[in-house]
Order: sequence, then structure tokens, then C-alpha cells
Amino acid sequence: HEATHRRPFKPPPQPTKSPSSEARRQVYHLFSKAKQAERAGHLENARKLLHQCLTLARLEARVPTNSPLTSPHVLPPTTARYTFKQGLHHCPKSVHLLHAWAVLEHRTGNRDIARSLFRRAMELQPDNAYVCHAWGLLEQRVGNIATARGLFEKSATNRPNAEVLVAWAVL
Repeated sequence: HEATHRRPFKPPPQPTKSPSSEARRQVYHLFSKAKQAERAGHLENARKLLHQCLTLARLEARVPTNSPLTSPHVLPPTTARYTFKQGLHHCPKSVHLLHAWAVLEHRTGNRDIARSLFRRAMELQPDNAYVCHAWGLLEQRVGNIATARGLFEKSATNRPNAEVLVAWAVL
């Protein structure tokens, strides 16, 4: 009878970084470069970098709220809104996109739209401290102190940090 030759089993190599973490790293790298370009006054370069960032960000559906997307002087609000709509089309349950879009609407004076977007984000993640804090800031600025206080309290309960505690204490 013949001897069978078997190769020893080799498990497939494990990647050191998941595609998701690599995409996230690239998104934040491009975002950092866009912020540097914005600070230096190179708005066209910042727009180009953001476009690259957003192409990758669709995979992650993460947009920091201090993104140039939420800054009306870097990217026209109509362009940013279109980008947020496209992102939510691909990732309809992205709290990050809803939060960042709400911040843009608040910064451009569209408080009712901002509230609607914050509300949608809270429906998806009722205990999201970042959304509570941002929404609380909107309510504080328009004089809805009781609502702001409740949102700051919820934010501080879920993720206490100095910014929220100071905002809450100022009320």
C-alpha cells in the first residue's frame, strides 16, 4: 500500500490590521491633513482632501464633529448636506453622520433641522453622550435651559468629561 503525503496544515496568516481599522486610519489621516490645510488658509486643498476623506469615510460612516464638513466657511453647506445624505444612504444607522450633520445645521442656524437630526441619532443610540452634549449646547444657546440641563445630565451620566460638566455647571 502507498504512503500518502500530506502537507502539514498551515492556518491562513492573520492580518495585522483589519480593513476597517486601516480605512479608519486613512480617514483620520486625510482629515488631519484637511484641518491643517484649513488652518493654513488653503481652503481649496482642504476641500480636495475632504473629498478623498469622504470617499473612504463611506466605508466607516465616521465624520468627526470638528470636521471641516461641519464648518460652513470651508465647504459650502449644500455640498456638505449632499455628502451627509449620500453617507446616510450607504449607512442609514450611522449616529456619527447624523451627529456631524446636526452640528452643521446648528452652525448654519437651522436649529429645527439640527434637532430633528439629533433626535434621529438618539433614537439609534439613546445613551450617546456626544449627541446629548451637542444637542444640549444648541438648547443652551437658544435659552432652553431645562432641556439643555437634562441633556447635559444625561451626557455626564453616560460619559462624564470636563466639557460637559462645565457646560452643565454654567447653567
